[in-house]
Formats: sequence, C-alpha cells, structure tokens
Amino acid sequence: MCYIYPVRDDSPEKKVAEALSGKERNPGDWKKVFLFLVPLVLFLFSSWASNLRLIKRTDDFIYDFFFRWNYAPRENDIVLVGITQESLKVLGKYPWPRTIYAKLIEKLTDMGAKIIVFDIYFSAPSGNKNEDKIFSESIKKSGRVILPIYAKLEEKDNVGGIYRVGKWKVTHNIPSLERNTLGVGHINVIPDEDGVVRTAPIFIQEDKQLYPSIPLITYMRFRNIQNIQLKKGYLLSQGNKIPLDSHNRLIINHYSRLSIPLFPFYKVLQGKVSPSYFKGKIVIVGQTTEGLPNADILNTPVGRRFGVLILANTLSSLLAHDFIRPVPDTVYKLFSLIFIYGLFVIFLVSRKLSFSMFMFLVSMILLEGISFLVFFNLSYTFKFMPIALTVFLQLWYTTYLNYRNISLLLTHRDTQLKTVEAVSQIAKEVKGIPLMKTLIETLGKTLKVSCGILREKGESGDKYPPLAYYLPTNIPRIELFHIDSEIINRLSQHKIELIENATTIQNEGFIYIASLLKVGDEIVGALSLYRKGKKRFTLEEKRLYITIAPQISVALKNLQLYRDTRRLFIESIQALTAAIDAKDPYTEGHSERVTKLSLQIAKKMGFTEEELERLRLAALLHDIGKIGVEERILRKEVPLNDEEYEKIKMHPDVGARILLPIRELKEDVIPAMRSHHERWDGKGYPGKLKGGKIPLFARIIAVADAFDAMTSDRPYRKAKSDQDAIEEILKNSGTQFDPKVVEVFRELVKKEKKKPGREAGSVDEG
Repeated sequence: MCYIYPVRDDSPEKKVAEALSGKERNPGDWKKVFLFLVPLVLFLFSSWASNLRLIKRTDDFIYDFFFRWNYAPRENDIVLVGITQESLKVLGKYPWPRTIYAKLIEKLTDMGAKIIVFDIYFSAPSGNKNEDKIFSESIKKSGRVILPIYAKLEEKDNVGGIYRVGKWKVTHNIPSLERNTLGVGHINVIPDEDGVVRTAPIFIQEDKQLYPSIPLITYMRFRNIQNIQLKKGYLLSQGNKIPLDSHNRLIINHYSRLSIPLFPFYKVLQGKVSPSYFKGKIVIVGQTTEGLPNADILNTPVGRRFGVLILANTLSSLLAHDFIRPVPDTVYKLFSLIFIYGLFVIFLVSRKLSFSMFMFLVSMILLEGISFLVFFNLSYTFKFMPIALTVFLQLWYTTYLNYRNISLLLTHRDTQLKTVEAVSQIAKEVKGIPLMKTLIETLGKTLKVSCGILREKGESGDKYPPLAYYLPTNIPRIELFHIDSEIINRLSQHKIELIENATTIQNEGFIYIASLLKVGDEIVGALSLYRKGKKRFTLEEKRLYITIAPQISVALKNLQLYRDTRRLFIESIQALTAAIDAKDPYTEGHSERVTKLSLQIAKKMGFTEEELERLRLAALLHDIGKIGVEERILRKEVPLNDEEYEKIKMHPDVGARILLPIRELKEDVIPAMRSHHERWDGKGYPGKLKGGKIPLFARIIAVADAFDAMTSDRPYRKAKSDQDAIEEILKNSGTQFDPKVVEVFRELVKKEKKKPGREAGSVDEG
C-alpha cells in the first residue's frame, strides 16, 4: 500500500516549473540552475553509457529491425554463380581441380562478362603445378578477374579508416594468380560485439601496398574510376560521397531481399545458361553451400548469410548509390536536446505518475516513428538509446521529485525478510538440483508447511515432473505426488495462475496453495505448498509466496538454461572428438567407447555425479591432440618408425596446449588428458609420472584406452579378442596400469560375461 500526498505550493517542483515557464527567474538560485542542467547532464551520461554492452545491443537491435523492410533497388549489373549442392553432385567432391575454375573463367569471358569476382581465395598451390599454370593463364587471358585476400584485423590497426597490418596477418593467393588479375581486394568485414556484421573496412594496408575492399575495387573497375579520396566520414568518388561511420568504416546497407539472379556453377560451366545474363555484367563466384572448407556464413541484421551474398549486397548498394548515412552530429544533438527538454518540463509539471508514464510511452513511440521515417525516406540513422535512456532517467528523477513524500509500507516479519533474501541468493545460482532442494526447503520451513513440491515443465509441454521437494512429515509420498500432479495439470489446462483449496490424503485434510511459475509469458514450472489441517494461508503468507514465486521462476529458468548450455557443450565436445576419430577410419568411435568404459569403471569405484561428469570430459578429449598428427601417420598400414612414434607421443601435450585457455578444464580434465599414457612404473610419457602421482582420471582412461585399442582393428594388425585383451591388462597390472583400477575392471568384465549380445570391443553399462 502507498500513500500519495499533494505537492505543496512552495515545493521545489512548482518553483522549477515556474522558472522554466518564465513566471519566476532568479539567476542566483543555484537549485534552479542545477535542475535546468539535469537534462543536459543526463543526456551526456546516456551518450557515454550507450557504448556499454546492454545498451549498445539494444540500440543495435532497433537499428537492425529496420532492415527487415529494406529491399534492394532493381539491380541489373550483378550476377551470382554459386557453388551449390547440385554443383557438388555433378562436379564431384570439393575442393575442385583448378582447371574447372579456368574453364568457368573462359566460359564467362566468352559470354561477355565485364568483371569476374571470386569470393574464394587460393592461398596454397594445388599440388599439381600444371593445374595452377592453366588457372593462372586463364586469369591472364581473361584480364577481367578480381581475386580476394583476407587479413586478421584488430581495431587498433585502424588508422583513419586504413587498417595497417603486417604480412603475417594477410592470406594471399599464390603469386602466379595475383600477378595476372584485374585487381585484388580484401573480403574482411567487422562483426560487432554481438557477432553481427554491420560495417566493413575500406582499405587494408600491407607494408606499402593498399588493398580496397572487394566491393569497392569492383565498383571502381566497373565504373572506370581511377582515383578515390578518403576523407573524415566519407569517400569521394567522381563527385559522389560514400558515407562512412565514425571509425571511417563502410556502413553496409543490408537488404532483406536481393534482386540478383543466382545460377549454379555446373549449369554455367555446361553452357546451360543464356549468355545474355552475363554480357556486360559483374559475375560473382562464391560458395552457397554449408559445410565446405572456408565457407563463411555470417550473422547480419537480416539473418545468417553467405559471405558471397554480403559481397553482392554491398556492391549493389555502391552501384545504386543507396547508402546508410549517420545523422550529422550537430543536428542529432540539437534535436535530442529540444526533445528531452520538452519532456522534462512535461514530467515536472505533471502531478500524476500515470500521465508521466503515458507521455513517456507516447514519446518513445514518436521517437521510434521519426527514426523509422528518417531511415526509409532519407536513409539516415541515429542512435535511439541515448535519447530513450535520457527520457527514462528524467521520468525517474522527476517522479522522485514529485512523489518524494510517498511512503511504501512493507510489513513483513523478520523471518520472511530473511527468507526473501535467502531465496534471492539461491535464485542466482545455476549449479544444479541440490540448490532447488535448498530453495524449496527454505520456503517450506518459513511458512511451516507439511510439504512443498517444485516441478519443472517437461519437454512434452503438458507434463510437470517433480524436480525437488520438502517433506519433513510422514506423508505418503506417492499418493501426495499423484494428487499434486492432477492439481498442476488442472492449473495448466484451465490456464489458472494460482489456486488455494483443500484436499484429502489418506483421510487427512490438507490446505494447499499452488501456482504455475512463469518467466515473462513462458511457463517454466509449478510450485505447490501443503499444510496439514484446516488453517488457511494468511494474507501475509500469500504475499510472501507471490513475492518469492518469480524468484523461484528465474532460478528454475537459470537451471534449465545451464543444463541446455551444458548439454550443448558436451555435444560439441562429442562432435569434436568424433571429427578427430574420423581422421582414421580404424579409430572411429574410439573416444566414445573409451568414455563409456571409463564411466563404468568409475561408477563401480563410487564416483559422484560431478566426478563422473568431469571424467566424461577428460575421456572424450583424451585424444584431441591427434588433431596435430599427420593423417599419413595415423593411417599408416605398417608399424611406425621411431620418428613417427615420437610424433605420436606428442599428442597428449598438444591436446593440453589446445585446451589450456578453457579455465573450466584446468583443474582435473587437462591433467587427466595429458597423463593418460603415463605408466604405473614411471616409464610412460610425456611426464614419466609414477604411481599415485598420475591423476586417478588418467589411470582409469589408460585402462579403457588400452582395452579399446587392443580390441579394435588397426591398419598393421587385427583386433585381439576381448578375452586376450583382458588377460593382457591383468598381466600388466602394477607395471603399466594401476592395480586398483585393473581390479575394478576385472570385476566389471567378469560380470559382463554373463550378458549375451555384447558387441566386441565394448563393455555394456550395468
């Protein structure tokens, strides 16, 4: 409950309103001067704060939103030739021989293409010098080809719009190709913090050589432009200005729809496309299929797009002189100050919070409408958030001034306050179900209930399985859960948010209160509290319940997000290890099998769930270092020589270095992965650790790894039988392997022998 008192006639608010309206002017009154400067100070603060991550991302979201209705002008000078899925089926596995590209260049040249732009760079010789020679000669003979380069850029490299980098940062094509081109340009773009591409560098300078962006050099060659000048805020080209952002980068005018024809590579190569589509045109060749080497798919304001489409988009904007321009700084600041000062006066003289809120919403809609009209009619854009944040802070500040005498009476008992604080702290954690149990127990003890049940929404959408519960009294759990499930299902079906009623469990009466838990409009779970007897929940207890329920909702949502993220992390690790195993068809699935057996051993040794999860990561990643081993060594069909064996022995260290930047893995996963080839007698590698100095995880993985290796075929030998492999491991107990781990392994395989249908080389989970 709150009480609103009328503002006195001599209040500072009224005096300020009079001063601003001209009824009272007193230059010596510093309070009036301070209040008059408030909008300016808030605007300066908001302009500074607009670079903070959350505010900047909101501004970027609003900026990106406009592009959804931004359609490309009718463009008749650009044609795309895509490396499509159909082309891969017709022309074979990618990458293709470079003679195919040479044939494409000859075909496009014969059909009259004015410029041929490749969004593919050829940074290394093909392995067939004759192919490279034919490709180079076709580029030279055509005289119309533009090739790309790529550089690793940092914002500190930007000097007035030119990114200055060293040679080691630039990926070139092989020299014989670049010498014969019509031009060379870079294909770099600049993703913002949120990963969305909105700008691109104009120039990259490598030593003394200056490389324009590919869209820019293509535009210059197509329009026969010889010179272009880089100024502060724009490029000057034959009297035309190309606007740049505050860092002198090209602002990409993204189109949600591009009216550019796209033809499959193989159809053009086979002459199945009319020459009229290419005569006098710019032809851009690039990848339009996911999964190919160097296939760049980037986030843009209009969704994920292939790099070749962003190139075509930017070039289309240049050819049509259709640019996005930032509003001039002076105009922006003048408009902003007029807007915020006008609203400041309205907020000050208003006596009703509801009216101030209404004016705030109207002003935001008006501001967004102006932004929308300016964008589509004049192609200008300005930052929305500094003005919006200023107005919001003004609303807060003037509300504080006008309603500083409002008194909010919150009369909760000390125990209830402690409960809210405790639940708030727990709600911030996302580590797992035990915290949910603590949370429901804290609430249950405070309200002195007989039972509390927290449920999460199931994947099927219509079920709410129990997640945690508080049950201090002797109540039949199965019957209680059954009744509670029916109550929650009824709430869900009838879309009732909260219910208080009575029920009977084994002839005993209970009063219960239950509600669905929401985050926004999303239902994430349900919460029920049961109290034995007929005493209903008091108003104060209901208020506490309603106060805490949203925090529990957030905690539950955080837990769900944590589990989703964790699952994605594990799946990513599994995909990575599968890719590494796939380098050698003989070891495909090796990491998964080693992980499975390691977990079985660990379960039998009494590992906790958290320890099992860490072991799973270590086992999955144990061979990640093989990513740095040459495939010819991994696939060699005869035993390795000494030099090759030494290279193989490096893979634990290589893997450790790869994973070292991941802090979460440093404590136990990386040491286990690095030490899985150590021996109990100290004769292993890479650290020659002995006995108990070898991490326990590594000792377990070593047994599982050895068993799977012996029971799998290799190029130079056939797999051993399970029994022979088991005997070999038992034989090396105390020399190569930890005796305790081997003993657990022996008990495990002895038990598994009784199970029929077991695959060779594996041990089923018990």
